[in-house]
Amino acid sequence: MNRYTAAIRADGGSWREVEVLGNRAIVKVKASPSTLSLISSDPDCRRIPVDFIDATLGDLRVAQRTALRDELLGMGYSMQEIQNRLGSDWRLAPLRQVLQFMATRRVKPRFDEASRSFACDGEARACEDINHLPKFVPD
Repeated sequence: MNRYTAAIRADGGSWREVEVLGNRAIVKVKASPSTLSLISSDPDCRRIPVDFIDATLGDLRVAQRTALRDELLGMGYSMQEIQNRLGSDWRLAPLRQVLQFMATRRVKPRFDEASRSFACDGEARACEDINHLPKFVPD
C-alpha cells in the first residue's frame, strides 16, 4: 500500500493494515473511487467485493465466494479450519466474521541477509484485532 499513499493522501484519505497469515494484510482504505480503482488493478491487491462489513457472504456471487475461499486456503488455513470457524454453509457468515478469522494468526517475518528479502517463516503469533481498523465516515 505504500505505493499508493501519496494518491490516497491527495484524496484526503488514509489507510491502515492488519498483517495476517500468508505474507498478506487486510487493508482498509478511504480514497476516491479512481484511487480505489487504481489500487484494485494492482495484481498484488485483491478487493473484497463487499462494501459493508456486516453483509453476509450470501450477497456474493459463487465465483466471488470461491475466490475468497481460495484466498483463505492460499493464506495457509485448512478447509477444516474454515468450516470449524465459519460453518459448513459459510454463505451465512458476515464479512466481519471472515475478516476476524483471516486475522487469527500470522507468522513473524525475518530479514534474510543472503537474499536481501523478508521471509515469513518465523513463529506463529496473534494478529491485531480488525476492530482496531478505523471507522471511516462517508463524506
